Amino acid sequence: MPPGPKTPTFRGEPPKALTATERAILRALRDGATLSKIARELDRSELTVRTHIRNARAKLDIRGAAELRRRLSAGDLDAVIAE
Repeated sequence: MPPGPKTPTFRGEPPKALTATERAILRALRDGATLSKIARELDRSELTVRTHIRNARAKLDIRGAAELRRRLSAGDLDAVIAE
């Protein structure tokens, strides 16, 4: 059976492209914005922002919030989240 759309990307496969919203949210997180501030600026709920983050993590094969924070602060994702 082929994998469904929510199947995470496994290491070794090319990452799926992030949406413009996912990139904007990750840039805001990198710059230190809180979820509530991001939600207000995008006129979305915090739950929606969390969903975008979860989807971006799955596309980038990032296993948790700590790994996401580490990679954002190290600049590992700058090329991926560029405008």
